[in-house]
Amino acid sequence: MFLSPHFPWMKPDEIEHLVLLNQLLALRCSSGRKALYEPRCRSETDGVTATYWDERYAVSDMLCSGHPNVWVKELAGELPVGRMLDQAGGEGRNALWLAQQGWEATIVDFSQCALDRAMHCAGELRVGTKVHVHRADVRKYQPQSRDYDLVLVAYLHLPPAERQAAIARSADAVASGGRLLVIGHDRRNLEEGIGGPQDDDLLFTPKEIAEQLTELGFRIDQAQTRARLVDTDQGPRIAFDAVVLAAQL
Repeated sequence: MFLSPHFPWMKPDEIEHLVLLNQLLALRCSSGRKALYEPRCRSETDGVTATYWDERYAVSDMLCSGHPNVWVKELAGELPVGRMLDQAGGEGRNALWLAQQGWEATIVDFSQCALDRAMHCAGELRVGTKVHVHRADVRKYQPQSRDYDLVLVAYLHLPPAERQAAIARSADAVASGGRLLVIGHDRRNLEEGIGGPQDDDLLFTPKEIAEQLTELGFRIDQAQTRARLVDTDQGPRIAFDAVVLAAQL
């Protein structure tokens, strides 16, 4: 993961150090234990790589709590149980919770570490037979057309053209009568809220998502900016989320 085939400019001890980091990451992904190193800081655009997210998951605690996002619990929790797809689902906290409610859940992500941890937690939560993972980059991945009763796109923040393409492919995967649920950091956070990328191009509003889905033939059930309370070192703060629930007609 960290190593390329040739390191003509590196000393032997530096190569050994990289090998050690790679081994530590592999251990962390499989066991959920705290890694012994921290990744270097990166810019917003550098973060959209599989290696970066493998590192990030590797240094975070594995919590198999089964606790979903508050909007997923509220909106998806009311839907009839079926097949769901969690696009860029990471460790799958939303998919795992839905599996506990009876859904057949598939998590797509390009971080193998995240997917390994999702399956570990699926076993811990006794929903291993209901959870499936697929390693792919949602910026390119085309799910099976009209195959899912619910497709979830949560906190996927990409440049506008890539975001619109990913949402269009996700929308195509929704079966007739199914739902597409899109959640993300609202652009309002730049002025009033907290969290999410500090880049206007990577944020969006419910109106933008709703307009795209309307053009794709969806019925918009909800399109709102919602406030979510977040605990920080400076005390409780408000984060604003763009939340859109749409139905495939």
